[in-house]
Amino acid sequence: MPSVDVLALGPDFFFSRRRRRLWPHIEVVDRREGGDHGLFHPRTLAALRGVTSGSGAFVFAHRRGFAPAMRCGACRTLRRCRSCGGRAEKGPACQRCGRELGVCRKCGGEYFEPLGAGVERVRGELRRRLGNSRVGMVGEAAPIAVGTEASLVGAQKFQLVVVVDADGLLHAPHYRAEEEALRVMVRLAGHLSGGSGHRLMLQTSSPGHRVLSALRKGESVGFLQEELDRRVEAGFPPQGQLMAVEARGGAPGSASDRLAIEMNGLSDRGVSVHGPAEFGSGLRWLVEGGDLWEAKKEMRVVASRWRKRGLTVRIDADPLDL
Repeated sequence: MPSVDVLALGPDFFFSRRRRRLWPHIEVVDRREGGDHGLFHPRTLAALRGVTSGSGAFVFAHRRGFAPAMRCGACRTLRRCRSCGGRAEKGPACQRCGRELGVCRKCGGEYFEPLGAGVERVRGELRRRLGNSRVGMVGEAAPIAVGTEASLVGAQKFQLVVVVDADGLLHAPHYRAEEEALRVMVRLAGHLSGGSGHRLMLQTSSPGHRVLSALRKGESVGFLQEELDRRVEAGFPPQGQLMAVEARGGAPGSASDRLAIEMNGLSDRGVSVHGPAEFGSGLRWLVEGGDLWEAKKEMRVVASRWRKRGLTVRIDADPLDL
């Protein structure tokens, strides 16, 4: 699957190729159906119970430290930030923009539950439901293997691949989230063996999401072209360049105002400076422009000056998290 950056170099080659389905059948499982059923929808469990010991099944779980998507415990609506639309994690504030998350937008509920889990929890849940002997890790004799994307290196083909928490990928708090979600899911689909009924099952509370529509069609270039057009309009890479600047440890009040004045001075370099926004215990700016070379050189001088004042400064020259 080409990336948005590669597509920007010349989409004609990809569009001129013969249109055909590039991966096997995709089955989308709406997690909002059927009440509270924990990590696995009854349809998903039924499919896993039917797996034979031949090619087996692979259950994709997030790596350790990955924050799962959350949903309302009352109405099962996916929790998202009202301001930026990012995936809401545990805690009262959005991890992307810092805005207060508040109650459920649909029913006003205050209790939220995670939709995904790490490898150990997923494996434990499946062993409890399907039996210890049927669930293991990639390379073991069990017919159902649980793992992360890294587990796919050198792995066999499977008759069934399950994504426990597609929403955790689709609504991740960075601007490449949808492209990355599609890349991961296409890679998972690529590990399906040929055969009747062999498929990729995606558990989600967003069954109409445009990434899932692209997966159902079996073709990615149309989605990627739309994503490229969005980034061009917003001035995001590959059309433009971004730089995030974070400063922590400064005194409140006039000292923070001084930092803001120094950052706004970068505007003389022909770039746009957005912020500051409160970010944890410090401040964060986003610098945007067609070419940030001069701004980056100036920022090195500014950062050196801030560090001499005792500030902790972090500069991300190609940020995912905006």
